[in-house]
Amino acid sequence: MRMVVDEARVRPVTLPPALTAGLLRLMRRLGLVYGAVDLRRRPDGSYVFFEVNPAGQWLFVEERTGMPISSEVAALLSRLDADAREPDGDRERLAARPLAGSPG
Repeated sequence: MRMVVDEARVRPVTLPPALTAGLLRLMRRLGLVYGAVDLRRRPDGSYVFFEVNPAGQWLFVEERTGMPISSEVAALLSRLDADAREPDGDRERLAARPLAGSPG
């Protein structure tokens, strides 16, 4: 069953540190700088991972939560572009920087 975006409950949350670390490891292993991660939190508080989409949408999340996702993605791309011009740049460090609008 597909999620109906207009009916889904979408809100910012702070993920457990172990889950965040695992997702970042997955992203690095897949060679992704960006990915839209689909998760569901169970009633017991545990999380179910569905997928990471390397071209996933975020505008509906931004509109419903007020999180500055578009500006953060643009800032990430700008940092990566600037880093690519530097011979000793650290792409992973720049890409792993938390979003400014992250809750918590």
